[in-house]
Amino acid sequence: MLTFFGFSETDYIDNFWNDFTPYFQKLIYDEGTYIIGEHTRTKKLPGLKEAQIGISAKFLKSLYIPFEDYPHSIYDKKKDIVIYSKDEAREFYFRFFFNPAYLKLRDKNLSRALFKMGVQIGRPDSVKMLQEACNRVLRTGLLRLTGTFSIDTLKACNEMFNPNLLYDMFIVMVSQYNEAIKPGALKRMIRAVRNLF
Repeated sequence: MLTFFGFSETDYIDNFWNDFTPYFQKLIYDEGTYIIGEHTRTKKLPGLKEAQIGISAKFLKSLYIPFEDYPHSIYDKKKDIVIYSKDEAREFYFRFFFNPAYLKLRDKNLSRALFKMGVQIGRPDSVKMLQEACNRVLRTGLLRLTGTFSIDTLKACNEMFNPNLLYDMFIVMVSQYNEAIKPGALKRMIRAVRNLF
């Protein structure tokens, strides 16, 4: 039987679906998808009332995510992209990019930033980045960079003497990563951080 963090699929949905709502809403707001108005990309998709989200199939395969087994609007093999409607995207991100342990993080901004970065680079690499940020703030090698959101990782984050320092360090590392792969991303990240809650 398929399980999610030790829960059956039904129990996982029943226990955490509503908790996931602010994570998904923040993600789609920042990305400009499914929102009509100032923060939208619909002008790039003529004829659509709502923007849709596209994810690289190669990226999903690299994370061993069986995307073809779950609802999606279009899988364009030629362009190597999977297109999701809003409802499909919410279900997909909930299953494969959210971790209910993120809810236990004391800093909710950090929790949502961790989820959002996981969507961008994969959950394990996002957690590794958080573990590295903890080590930098503490100036120790306390956490091994496992990519697993363990009890030790949660404890280190929540016992941080100044949680703002950890959040700031994580955002700096995210910005550096984005700038390295896509020039101009740093400005977009700063803009997103200013809009955070």
